[in-house]
Amino acid sequence: AEGQIGLQDEIQAIQDFISLQKLRIGPNAALTEHYEGLDTTKKIFPFILLPFIENAFKHGLHTSEPCCLDFYIQVTDDYCKLEVKNSISTGMPQQPGSGTGLKNTKKLLDHLYPDQYKLDIEQDGTEFFIRLMLYI
Repeated sequence: AEGQIGLQDEIQAIQDFISLQKLRIGPNAALTEHYEGLDTTKKIFPFILLPFIENAFKHGLHTSEPCCLDFYIQVTDDYCKLEVKNSISTGMPQQPGSGTGLKNTKKLLDHLYPDQYKLDIEQDGTEFFIRLMLYI
């Protein structure tokens, strides 16, 4: 479809973004990233996956206490799976108006991939977890 880019390019942009963020995170942050199936020829609309990554850094990085961020992207013949987990600061109340970025991304998913995705967002007191299954 028009406006789509290679999924490889999108994932490369994510890896570049994470590399950049790594330069500014402190020693108290544990970051893991894992990728599977990157030799894909699939196409994707840009800025579908990245907001979830940005969100994790925005809300998951704390300088005053240990924190962790986990990123996992798996591409198969049937789908692209994105899992993002980040710790939630104990001292930070839920920001009013936070989550608008993800709301916009969900609108985008509804528009671009109706009936082609499943998005799970879970939150407990200490962790925020997102799983996006994109059937492309």
